Amino acid sequence: MRQLNNEFNVLYVLNQNVDLKSLCEDINFKKYNTILILSTCLLFDNEIEYIKININYKIIEFKIFSDYIDDKEMELCDINSSNTFNIHTFDVLKFMNKSMLYKNIIVRKRVLAKNKIYNTHCLKGLGIASEVWQSEFINLSSVNSKIVYHNFLSNIFKKILSKITRKIYVEHIIYDKKKYLFTVDANRLKIKNDAIRTKRVYNYFLFSLLLKLGSLKVDYFASTIHNYNKRVSNILLSLNKKHYIFIDGNNPSNMPRTYLDIFSKNCVFVVKDFIDKKWFEKFGLKILSKLPLSKDELMIETSFKKINDILLILGHAGDWSSLINRSDTDISVREFANLAKKFPYLRFTIRTHPAMVHPSHEGINSIKRIEQYVKFLKLKNLTISNNTLDKDIKENDLFLSEYSNAFIDCLKKGKLGLIINFTNRRSFMTDYAELEFEYLDSPKKLPSKINEYIENQNAFIVKQNKAVFEYNKKQYTLYQGT
Repeated sequence: MRQLNNEFNVLYVLNQNVDLKSLCEDINFKKYNTILILSTCLLFDNEIEYIKININYKIIEFKIFSDYIDDKEMELCDINSSNTFNIHTFDVLKFMNKSMLYKNIIVRKRVLAKNKIYNTHCLKGLGIASEVWQSEFINLSSVNSKIVYHNFLSNIFKKILSKITRKIYVEHIIYDKKKYLFTVDANRLKIKNDAIRTKRVYNYFLFSLLLKLGSLKVDYFASTIHNYNKRVSNILLSLNKKHYIFIDGNNPSNMPRTYLDIFSKNCVFVVKDFIDKKWFEKFGLKILSKLPLSKDELMIETSFKKINDILLILGHAGDWSSLINRSDTDISVREFANLAKKFPYLRFTIRTHPAMVHPSHEGINSIKRIEQYVKFLKLKNLTISNNTLDKDIKENDLFLSEYSNAFIDCLKKGKLGLIINFTNRRSFMTDYAELEFEYLDSPKKLPSKINEYIENQNAFIVKQNKAVFEYNKKQYTLYQGT
């Protein structure tokens, strides 16, 4: 039921870690009658149904953070946070916390402008800056956070021991008589097959000492952008050596600067495509289009095949940019499930992102929530994938994603793709939409779009192959510029 006068006894500010049983017990015990639930995630139908069944007759309304903040304001949170640092003081965790703080301040202001709230309770983390909500903190989390106290000396000893025994995993790669040393496993990168690769584990302090002494004789010191080590980079900087940062993910050109200031001035970004290049160039960073050991990142054309199996590839959320909401992934899952209901003769599969379950990304229960939702729906044609990406690419015909590096891999392997964006902010696949890869931003039009694919698939194949041609043409231009 909708509250007509926008007065609520209580506002609950929740994240994915909420324990619904505890929430309902708290509502009933305190005899709240009008309730506004605001969450960083989108509550699925099974979760809403559980709440409504397990509380006494109440007026309850459900909202998400992105209902109260728009694209420009979210980007401004990142910009304002970044402006509080300089190149010497930048701290990525402090950056994310400040950006999240600014986002919560805007959302709280909007909520209070539209509603009269008498009590507020909130959880912490996963997008919630609890200090903003001026609430009575209440333990409604399903995640146990036991605080263990150690005596002072024992704690210091353990910290020293962990630093002494710390390890660093490196990969040595030799290609065309050039030696590369990656301070990370380089498996996510597209390396040429005839490169000679060996892996080794060093004690971190020994590795740092060998680095400082110049004992590690290589042509290129390298890392991936996702596993950048600033301490190693600073050692290389002191030796007047470059640190080559290989791109192993999706970096759209319309992303804000976010945490790029963490990188030392000796970093050179080895881009994988012209899209990465646009993003790094926009912020004046040093780039290299290619190194000899890297494979060409090109796409192959798709060919006709009847659509029977459709795969949704999920990205994941975190606080690295306020433009990303934790509800974005949930919205894609909900609309994909609605699609499965409308096309019972097709098979639908959800491919979750393994990094979702990180405690500070979408939370340790994030995949479990999706599994419970799918189980609740009882649809015979909707499942969750346990396959490798290669197997999922092989077994499915049409691929949907809001944004994902795995989705781009599908396009590169000649699979038919549909970019979706059902959020209230910019698409992080705009660069691909501008090449005329198929793009949809309306969930209401999704069923009719799938019908179009089924009835006139060849037209979509022709359109995608034109986009593939344009992508490859720009890639060739990129490589010629090296």
